[in-house]
Amino acid sequence: MNYEKIYISIIDKAKQRSINDQYVEKHHILPKCIGGSNDKTNLVSLTYREHFICHWLLCKIYKDNYKLKAALAKMIERKGERITSSWMFEAVKRNLKDIKYPWLEESWKNPWNKDKKGLQEAWNKGLKQPATEERKKKTSETLKKKYTKIQHHRKGTLSWNSGKKGLQEAWNKNKSMPKTSCPHCNKMVDLLNMKRWHGDNCKNKSL
Repeated sequence: MNYEKIYISIIDKAKQRSINDQYVEKHHILPKCIGGSNDKTNLVSLTYREHFICHWLLCKIYKDNYKLKAALAKMIERKGERITSSWMFEAVKRNLKDIKYPWLEESWKNPWNKDKKGLQEAWNKGLKQPATEERKKKTSETLKKKYTKIQHHRKGTLSWNSGKKGLQEAWNKNKSMPKTSCPHCNKMVDLLNMKRWHGDNCKNKSL
């Protein structure tokens, strides 16, 4: 069976008619996953049944495209019920079209991502990719142009630690710990070394 010929005939028929019925959907003639665009020339209005059949035909034409299969699978599932025919799909869609969901309409007015900036709030915001040599050179040229004639706002002013001596004013400067003699090796050591390496721990202690 020539599935491509059937698909083209449905599309051509839809292009040549004017549908006043509200139960229609926009369909990409060449699917976006295969390289199609959102141009008007690539869009056609199909009834629910035609839309279902066209997606089924596309799965037959492009057998190795998993995205088309996933789209068809999504169309034929309705709350656990398997839709097995195009007329059943159309009946379900028509019934859903007439149902009003106040909570759903409210969510449309105030979507969860309202006023958000999209990728600017992404998890990887601020992470930098390794810079290439070309990028480094371009950045360097940009900074040179920016700061060649502009002086830094702190130039000529003293830094916050100007005149301060830092560690030279430490509380323990020129202070030393008291020393004592080890009874086993007679070395003069401070109290910390006496406790760790001398006294009862001295290697010269006779057993």
